[in-house]
Amino acid sequence: MKATSNKLKEFLPPLLLITAIILFWEFASIWFKIPDYLLPRPTRIVEVTIAKHQTLLNHLRITLEEVLLGFVVGFVVGYGLALLMFFSKTLRRALNPIVVISQTVPVIALGPILVIWLGYNIWPKIIIVALIVFFPLTVNTFDGLISCDPDLITMLKSMGANRWQIFTKIQQPNAMPFITSASKVAITFSVIGAVVAEWIGSDKGLGAYILQTNAQIRTPEMFSAIFITSLMGIVMFFIVQAIENMVIPWQKGGKTKRS
Repeated sequence: MKATSNKLKEFLPPLLLITAIILFWEFASIWFKIPDYLLPRPTRIVEVTIAKHQTLLNHLRITLEEVLLGFVVGFVVGYGLALLMFFSKTLRRALNPIVVISQTVPVIALGPILVIWLGYNIWPKIIIVALIVFFPLTVNTFDGLISCDPDLITMLKSMGANRWQIFTKIQQPNAMPFITSASKVAITFSVIGAVVAEWIGSDKGLGAYILQTNAQIRTPEMFSAIFITSLMGIVMFFIVQAIENMVIPWQKGGKTKRS
């Protein structure tokens, strides 16, 4: 009962604020007679979403596939690079500047090149999402691995633990909060990356649909696609957060005690 009350207190303020913004938006649009092609009312956006739900679902499935596949590829690459940099100082010196340089190249500039190389299919989108995802995963995982308490490592060495045992018992668990925190950032960025990738070269997906409706001044449909994209990012964030609570329950417990 207490936990439910705490959850309600946590979510009530943002819900009230969002409700107030939507109501103000609705009544201001009616009062000032703002046309739909400039700023559609929330009720109008809901009507369009219901009317176009099948089209929106088809585009949502495509974008969701790009997000998930790109996130998985970026996660695996980012985690793998972090391990290589952690276990080998030579590879760390070699890979560190390359990892940084990869983030200085605008993704929107890489898109057309990837389309030329790979064609108008899902792979350019996956690669763009992966490029956005892998950097925070690499940096945060590496930081988590090297931030272990040296006294704990010394104690395990004195007890005869080898490098693999130290990694699995101390370093990897210590890095888990860093990894899950980076994953929450990366999953939201992956939604943005998928939309941008669809802008560059695609006629399917929510990003492509936003461009099409904008070009045809179908503003309510454009807003509907934007809100669905935003909602997808929010849902993905909370899914990763739920996984974090299951994988590292001690982190959740620590937060609860501090609050």
